[in-house]
Amino acid sequence: MPKDRPMESTIDLTVLRKVVGNNPDMLCEIIQDFSIFTEAGIAEIRAAVAREDVEQLKTTAHGLKGSASLVGIIQMLEVCTTRPTGQ
Repeated sequence: MPKDRPMESTIDLTVLRKVVGNNPDMLCEIIQDFSIFTEAGIAEIRAAVAREDVEQLKTTAHGLKGSASLVGIIQMLEVCTTRPTGQ
């Protein structure tokens, strides 16, 4: 992903509705749970980077990628599947 591309908060509700249907309460709950999971994942990635723990970094990024694809968060999916240059 180009570094000059602005980050967008894009949720593909079509993808999410395939998982939970058209229940607004369930949609909100899934998005809230995803937000909590993502915050914890980002904290773990930061800690893994500080420890230089590449395996934990990969494992956590993979988990975030799976969750992002489940709820249809396309931009995050792109970030989680992009490796830094030189890797």
